[in-house]
Order: sequence, then structure tokens, then C-alpha cells
Amino acid sequence: MSDDPIDQIIAELDRVLPAVFARSKIDRFMGGLFTPGYLASLDSEGRGPEGSARCGRHVVYQKKPFLQWLRKRMTAPEERRGVKIPTKKDPATGLLDRLHEFSAK
Repeated sequence: MSDDPIDQIIAELDRVLPAVFARSKIDRFMGGLFTPGYLASLDSEGRGPEGSARCGRHVVYQKKPFLQWLRKRMTAPEERRGVKIPTKKDPATGLLDRLHEFSAK
């Protein structure tokens, strides 16, 4: 098995997810990562997983296209290192001011 945490997560989900599952049950399968409402919003914007279908009042997803979609959305922690995310205590303008101070030295 790969050491990549994303590969490990996708492999485990591939093992436990049924071939087809209802959007209304997504929070159970994904440990709360997605809610049915959030996926409904993504679907309505055309940004949700491919391979969905409607069965009566329910929307269902196919496992393989869902996992491909999920993989595209995931990043490993080391891919995010070094990125400064502004907070209320450290707004982007303050960051720019400090960069100008640093470059003036």
C-alpha cells in the first residue's frame, strides 16, 4: 500500500463504500466530511461528482466517479505548507506591510 495519505483514504473508502449510495446518507459514509445539503449545492452548480442519478426523490452516486471527484478535491498537508492564510489577527494588508518592511532591510 502507498505511503500517500490520500491514496490510503481513497483505498479505504473504495473498500467500504457500496457500489451505489444515496446522497442523503453521505454524512454516514464520509464521517461528516460532507453533508447532503452541501453536495446538493455542488450538484446544482455543476461542481458535484459525476455519475449521479435520481431514483424517485433520492439522488444516488456511483462509487468510482465519486472517489475520482473526491481525489481531485484532496491535498496532502505538505502541499499546503508555507502558504500564509490571512486571519482576523493577521489581515492580508498587514502581511503585505511586513513583506515591504522585510524587502527594505
